[in-house]
Amino acid sequence: DELREFAAAHAACAELLGSGASGASQHGRCAVQACKLTTVPVAVEVRGRSALAWRLAEEGKSEEALAILKEAQALDPQNTALRDQAAKLNQQDSQSKSVTTLEALKSLKHDLNDSLEAKDLLGLKALLEELDALPLTWEAAAETKIGKEVGLCAKLSDAAVAELAQSIIARLHKLAKQERPLWVR
Repeated sequence: DELREFAAAHAACAELLGSGASGASQHGRCAVQACKLTTVPVAVEVRGRSALAWRLAEEGKSEEALAILKEAQALDPQNTALRDQAAKLNQQDSQSKSVTTLEALKSLKHDLNDSLEAKDLLGLKALLEELDALPLTWEAAAETKIGKEVGLCAKLSDAAVAELAQSIIARLHKLAKQERPLWVR
Protein backbone atom coordinates (compact mmCIF):
# COMPACT_ATOMS: atom_id res chain seq x y z
CA ASP A 1 0.00 0.00 0.00
CA GLU A 2 2.80 2.43 0.83
CA LEU A 3 4.52 1.80 -2.49
CA ARG A 4 1.28 2.46 -4.35
CA GLU A 5 0.87 5.77 -2.55
CA PHE A 6 4.57 6.51 -3.12
CA ALA A 7 4.16 5.89 -6.89
CA ALA A 8 1.00 8.00 -7.07
CA ALA A 9 2.62 10.86 -5.15
CA HIS A 10 5.74 10.88 -7.31
CA ALA A 11 3.70 10.68 -10.52
CA ALA A 12 1.65 13.67 -9.35
CA CYS A 13 4.80 15.61 -8.37
CA ALA A 14 6.38 14.98 -11.76
CA GLU A 15 3.24 16.27 -13.47
CA LEU A 16 2.86 19.30 -11.20
CA LEU A 17 6.47 20.42 -11.24
CA GLY A 18 6.34 20.85 -14.98
CA SER A 19 9.03 21.92 -17.37
CA GLY A 20 12.34 23.23 -16.18
CA ALA A 21 11.67 22.33 -12.56
CA SER A 22 14.56 20.75 -10.75
CA GLY A 23 13.78 17.17 -9.82
CA ALA A 24 10.73 16.72 -12.05
CA SER A 25 12.31 13.87 -14.00
CA GLN A 26 13.57 12.32 -10.75
CA HIS A 27 9.99 12.18 -9.43
CA GLY A 28 8.92 10.49 -12.66
CA ARG A 29 11.73 7.95 -12.31
CA CYS A 30 10.71 7.22 -8.70
CA ALA A 31 7.12 6.62 -9.79
CA VAL A 32 8.26 4.21 -12.53
CA GLN A 33 10.62 2.38 -10.15
CA ALA A 34 7.84 1.96 -7.57
CA CYS A 35 5.60 0.51 -10.29
CA LYS A 36 8.27 -2.10 -11.00
CA LEU A 37 8.39 -3.15 -7.35
CA THR A 38 4.69 -3.62 -6.73
CA THR A 39 1.40 -3.71 -8.55
CA VAL A 40 -0.11 -0.26 -8.84
CA PRO A 41 -3.17 0.88 -10.74
CA VAL A 42 -2.50 1.17 -14.47
CA ALA A 43 -3.59 4.82 -14.43
CA VAL A 44 -0.88 5.67 -11.87
CA GLU A 45 1.85 3.93 -13.84
CA VAL A 46 0.70 5.55 -17.08
CA ARG A 47 0.69 9.00 -15.41
CA GLY A 48 4.19 8.42 -14.03
CA ARG A 49 5.57 7.22 -17.36
CA SER A 50 3.88 10.02 -19.29
CA ALA A 51 5.24 12.70 -16.94
CA LEU A 52 8.72 11.16 -17.05
CA ALA A 53 8.63 11.05 -20.86
CA TRP A 54 7.76 14.77 -21.03
CA ARG A 55 10.56 15.68 -18.62
CA LEU A 56 13.10 13.56 -20.51
CA ALA A 57 12.05 15.13 -23.81
CA GLU A 58 12.55 18.58 -22.29
CA GLU A 59 16.05 17.51 -21.27
CA GLY A 60 16.76 16.45 -24.87
CA LYS A 61 16.61 12.70 -24.18
CA SER A 62 13.96 11.94 -26.78
CA GLU A 63 14.96 8.32 -27.45
CA GLU A 64 14.67 7.40 -23.76
CA ALA A 65 11.40 9.34 -23.53
CA LEU A 66 9.95 7.45 -26.49
CA ALA A 67 10.96 4.09 -24.99
CA ILE A 68 9.24 4.93 -21.69
CA LEU A 69 6.18 6.19 -23.51
CA LYS A 70 6.03 2.98 -25.56
CA GLU A 71 5.81 0.99 -22.31
CA ALA A 72 2.98 3.26 -21.13
CA GLN A 73 1.16 2.69 -24.41
CA ALA A 74 1.50 -1.07 -23.94
CA LEU A 75 -0.25 -0.70 -20.57
CA ASP A 76 -3.06 1.45 -21.97
CA PRO A 77 -3.25 1.10 -25.77
CA GLN A 78 -6.57 3.00 -26.01
CA ASN A 79 -5.22 6.15 -24.34
CA THR A 80 -5.40 8.91 -26.96
CA ALA A 81 -3.38 11.35 -24.83
CA LEU A 82 -0.47 8.88 -24.89
CA ARG A 83 -0.79 8.49 -28.66
CA ASP A 84 -0.75 12.26 -29.10
CA GLN A 85 2.24 12.58 -26.80
CA ALA A 86 4.09 9.86 -28.73
CA ALA A 87 3.33 11.60 -32.03
CA LYS A 88 4.68 14.91 -30.71
CA LEU A 89 7.82 13.27 -29.33
CA ASN A 90 8.40 11.37 -32.60
CA GLN A 91 8.07 14.62 -34.54
CA GLN A 92 10.49 16.45 -32.21
CA ASP A 93 12.94 13.57 -32.44
CA SER A 94 12.89 13.47 -36.23
CA GLN A 95 13.26 17.27 -36.46
CA SER A 96 16.28 17.27 -34.18
CA LYS A 97 17.85 14.41 -36.13
CA SER A 98 17.32 16.19 -39.45
CA VAL A 99 18.92 19.38 -38.09
CA THR A 100 21.86 17.34 -36.86
CA THR A 101 22.19 15.61 -40.25
CA LEU A 102 22.04 18.95 -42.05
CA GLU A 103 24.81 20.39 -39.88
CA ALA A 104 26.93 17.27 -40.41
CA LEU A 105 26.43 17.48 -44.19
CA LYS A 106 27.47 21.13 -44.25
CA SER A 107 30.62 20.30 -42.33
CA LEU A 108 31.35 17.27 -44.53
CA LYS A 109 30.90 19.33 -47.68
CA HIS A 110 33.47 21.84 -46.46
CA ASP A 111 35.89 19.06 -45.45
CA LEU A 112 35.40 17.28 -48.79
CA ASN A 113 36.28 20.50 -50.63
CA ASP A 114 39.42 20.91 -48.54
CA SER A 115 40.48 17.31 -49.12
CA LEU A 116 39.77 17.56 -52.85
CA GLU A 117 41.94 20.66 -53.11
CA ALA A 118 44.72 18.98 -51.13
CA LYS A 119 44.29 15.73 -53.12
CA ASP A 120 44.14 13.86 -49.80
CA LEU A 121 42.80 10.46 -50.92
CA LEU A 122 42.86 8.90 -47.43
CA GLY A 123 41.00 11.89 -46.02
CA LEU A 124 38.46 11.72 -48.84
CA LYS A 125 37.84 8.04 -48.23
CA ALA A 126 37.31 8.65 -44.50
CA LEU A 127 34.94 11.56 -45.19
CA LEU A 128 32.97 9.53 -47.73
CA GLU A 129 32.64 6.67 -45.24
CA GLU A 130 31.35 9.14 -42.67
CA LEU A 131 28.88 10.51 -45.23
CA ASP A 132 27.76 7.00 -46.16
CA ALA A 133 26.94 6.28 -42.50
CA LEU A 134 24.64 9.31 -42.15
CA PRO A 135 20.83 8.95 -42.33
CA LEU A 136 20.40 11.11 -45.44
CA THR A 137 17.21 12.85 -46.50
CA TRP A 138 16.48 14.45 -49.85
CA GLU A 139 15.90 17.84 -48.18
CA ALA A 140 19.30 17.85 -46.47
CA ALA A 141 21.14 16.62 -49.57
CA ALA A 142 19.43 19.18 -51.79
CA GLU A 143 20.00 22.06 -49.36
CA THR A 144 23.72 21.34 -48.97
CA LYS A 145 24.28 20.28 -52.60
CA ILE A 146 26.72 17.66 -51.30
CA GLY A 147 26.28 15.68 -54.53
CA LYS A 148 28.64 18.04 -56.37
CA GLU A 149 31.58 17.15 -54.14
CA VAL A 150 30.69 13.46 -54.15
CA GLY A 151 30.52 13.58 -57.96
CA LEU A 152 34.04 15.04 -58.08
CA CYS A 153 35.23 12.21 -55.83
CA ALA A 154 33.67 9.65 -58.18
CA LYS A 155 35.87 10.96 -61.01
CA LEU A 156 39.12 10.42 -59.10
CA SER A 157 41.58 7.77 -60.22
CA ASP A 158 41.69 6.03 -56.81
CA ALA A 159 39.36 3.04 -57.19
CA ALA A 160 38.36 2.81 -53.51
CA VAL A 161 37.38 6.50 -53.30
CA ALA A 162 35.61 6.46 -56.67
CA GLU A 163 33.66 3.29 -55.87
CA LEU A 164 32.51 4.63 -52.49
CA ALA A 165 31.52 7.94 -54.08
CA GLN A 166 29.55 6.14 -56.80
CA SER A 167 27.63 4.13 -54.20
CA ILE A 168 26.74 7.38 -52.39
CA ILE A 169 25.63 8.93 -55.70
CA ALA A 170 23.40 5.90 -56.29
CA ARG A 171 21.94 6.39 -52.83
CA LEU A 172 21.32 10.08 -53.57
CA HIS A 173 19.59 9.17 -56.85
CA LYS A 174 17.38 6.70 -55.00
CA LEU A 175 16.52 9.38 -52.43
CA ALA A 176 15.72 11.82 -55.22
CA LYS A 177 13.28 9.38 -56.79
CA GLN A 178 11.61 8.62 -53.47
CA GLU A 179 11.48 11.99 -51.73
CA ARG A 180 11.94 14.79 -54.25
CA PRO A 181 8.76 16.83 -54.72
CA LEU A 182 7.00 16.40 -58.05
CA TRP A 183 7.43 20.06 -59.05
CA VAL A 184 11.25 19.71 -58.78
CA ARG A 185 11.44 16.67 -61.08
